[in-house]
Amino acid sequence: ESTVVEGYFSITMNTLEPGSPRLWVCFAFAVLYFGWVLRRQWIEWETFISLRFDFLANGDVEVEQDPGSIQGMKKRLGLGGEELVAQKDDVQLHLEQYRNSCMVEFIPESHRRDRELYEFFDAIFPGQVKRAECLINCTTLTKLINERKSYVIKYENLYAKQFHAKQVYRRKTEGQHTEDVGVCAYICCRCLGGDVKKPQEPKIRIDRGRLCCGKKMVKALPYYLSEIKRLNREVEKEHRRILEEKQKVEDKEGSSRLLRSTIKQGIKLATGVTADSLSSQTGFVEFQTLTAKQSALQ
Repeated sequence: ESTVVEGYFSITMNTLEPGSPRLWVCFAFAVLYFGWVLRRQWIEWETFISLRFDFLANGDVEVEQDPGSIQGMKKRLGLGGEELVAQKDDVQLHLEQYRNSCMVEFIPESHRRDRELYEFFDAIFPGQVKRAECLINCTTLTKLINERKSYVIKYENLYAKQFHAKQVYRRKTEGQHTEDVGVCAYICCRCLGGDVKKPQEPKIRIDRGRLCCGKKMVKALPYYLSEIKRLNREVEKEHRRILEEKQKVEDKEGSSRLLRSTIKQGIKLATGVTADSLSSQTGFVEFQTLTAKQSALQ
C-alpha cells in the first residue's frame, strides 16, 4: 500500500523517501522534544516533593490550633499583632473539622462504640485524637426526612403558582379600572367571556382514613403545611429516641455478659429496635492536627 502524500500529508515526513538522510532530522527533533518534556516534569516533581514532605511533617499552618502560627499569619497579612488576633469563627472551625477528620470503614463489632474507637486510635496516635464517633443506622429517620422534604417541595411549588395567579389577577383588574373603554367594548368583553376570573384556592383529594372509604377534597396549602408540622414533630421524636438508644448502648460498656443481654432484650421490647441495629461499621475520627490525619491515611 502506497504512502499518502496528498493534502496535509504533503508537508509531513511521509514525503521523504525510504533511507533519506532527512529522517535523522525528525529523529533528533523527537529526542529533543521528549527530553525537554521529561526535564520539565522532573523540575515540577522536585518542587512538589519538597512541599509534600513539608506538608506531611508540619501540616497546614493556616488551620493549625497553635496561636503563634495564627499571629504570624496575621502579621504577614498586615492585620495587626497579638492584641488583634480574633477567635476562630464557625466557618474556620468547620473547615478544621473537615480537614482534620477521616472516615473509618469496616469497623469490627468489638469496636462499634465511640469510646472503644477513640481508645483504639489514641493508642496508635497518643494525644493526637480529638474525638471519634461511630455512625448509626437511622432508616426511619431518613424516611421521615425524605417524606417531609417531598411535602415542602409540593407546598413551595403550589404556593408559587397560587401567588403568581393572584398577581396576574391583580394586574388585570387594576388595568381594567384604569383604562378608559367604551360601553360597547365593555359589553363585548363581557359577552365573549373576557371577564377576569379570580383564582380559586387549590384543592387536592386525600384518603378519609382507615375506617372510611373514598376520598375527600381539602385545601392543598393548609393540608401540606399541617403535614410538614406533623413530620417535624415525628422527626424530632425519632431523633431523640435514637440519641437515647445510643446513650444506652454506650452506658452498657463494662457490664457483664448477662447484664448486656438483659439490656439488649429490654431495649428491643421497649422500642422494637435492637441496640445492635443502631450501630454501623462506619465511623469517623477527628485528629488534633492535619499532620496526624495525613499520617493515619498513609
